Amino acid sequence: MADQEWYRRATWTEEDQEQFFARLKRSRGAFQKAQYCRIQALHLYETDQPELVTAALDLLEKIQSEWPEEEVAPTWAQKGECYELLSQAEMAIAAYQEVFKAQRTNSGHITSAHINFSWLVATNKVTRLYDEALAVLSEFAGSVEFANDKYKANTARALIYRNRGDQEKARRYAKFALEGAAQSSSGIAYHQHVGLVKNPDTESINLLRSLVET
Repeated sequence: MADQEWYRRATWTEEDQEQFFARLKRSRGAFQKAQYCRIQALHLYETDQPELVTAALDLLEKIQSEWPEEEVAPTWAQKGECYELLSQAEMAIAAYQEVFKAQRTNSGHITSAHINFSWLVATNKVTRLYDEALAVLSEFAGSVEFANDKYKANTARALIYRNRGDQEKARRYAKFALEGAAQSSSGIAYHQHVGLVKNPDTESINLLRSLVET
């Protein structure tokens, strides 16, 4: 197996695990080991297979257990995404909140957790967290945001304001969200298709349009 493939597996058989952990053991430094585990967890998560997503969570737990000072915010962010895929909303929310704590301590590790968190809160109507969702969207907004980030962040805002009865703000952010969904180029040379909205949810798009037309 090529060097770059040993920590990018889309399967997790006993043989896969034996080979991965043997290579991991020979790796030097806590940072490298944590990073290899996190990258491997990402590839397992991207299969969308519950059993492999659960295996990804095990790898992320290993990072937090054995190298707790490494990759803190990204590891919590990935845990949140795994919990979301497994339909464990409360666990995902708790994981994302841990990301925010870590990012306030180390601003060099800003993730997209604030967008995922706010989307989750808004689409699940977790009213007790509306204020926090709006706050973290502002607190961790980056200088560069991809179309998909704009779409999800502004959809979350639109839904929250709609549910609060603020039609003016709901309409404004729904318009921004639709602009993000319609964006066809990233504006980045040689990476024109990075971060675009792919296959947006029809129900969400229709809801946004209805808010704009209200």
